[in-house]
Amino acid sequence: MINEKEILKELDERINIQNRNIERVIQVSNNQAELVLLEREIATYQSVKKLIKEKSAHGAATPMSTLLNKQEQYNTDQEKIEPIKLAQEIFALCMKIQEGEDGKVEHRKKGRCLGPTVFVDFYGHVAQLDVEISPDGWSEEEGRKEKFSFYLGDYWGHQQKERAIKCKERLIELLEERRGSGNEE
Repeated sequence: MINEKEILKELDERINIQNRNIERVIQVSNNQAELVLLEREIATYQSVKKLIKEKSAHGAATPMSTLLNKQEQYNTDQEKIEPIKLAQEIFALCMKIQEGEDGKVEHRKKGRCLGPTVFVDFYGHVAQLDVEISPDGWSEEEGRKEKFSFYLGDYWGHQQKERAIKCKERLIELLEERRGSGNEE
């Protein structure tokens, strides 16, 4: 007999591995062809997962199919996970930008350290994430130069997603500039 729960667990593990591979590609080479292949593989895993859940739901109300229906409600709603995942990726990029040559997160002030300075604020009462960037380093006189602000909760939609994606793209661009100038790894 096929154990649906084990198959779904393994599919989740494979999806997680591919997501980590995507993060690695973004940080190391940002090879678009490789990213497309990894994303297609994830989409295939998700399609198989969905098919298993649909087929299980059409069966009798067995404990297994009931469990699968609860699991689907709990953790597979892409609409709910998408803003959280994007916010986590953005935060990871911010931390990577703040790394010094030794790999430690460093204090970054203009004239004292090379590279951009990133400020990140999360406002839990409105589920808003703010990312402010000083591309050449921060100083009190010059302040913060670029600001990205978007809501992750009830207001999440196309416009908020676009703002988050622009923020992520800008952070990746800053990382690539550091790599190109030899300030990174």
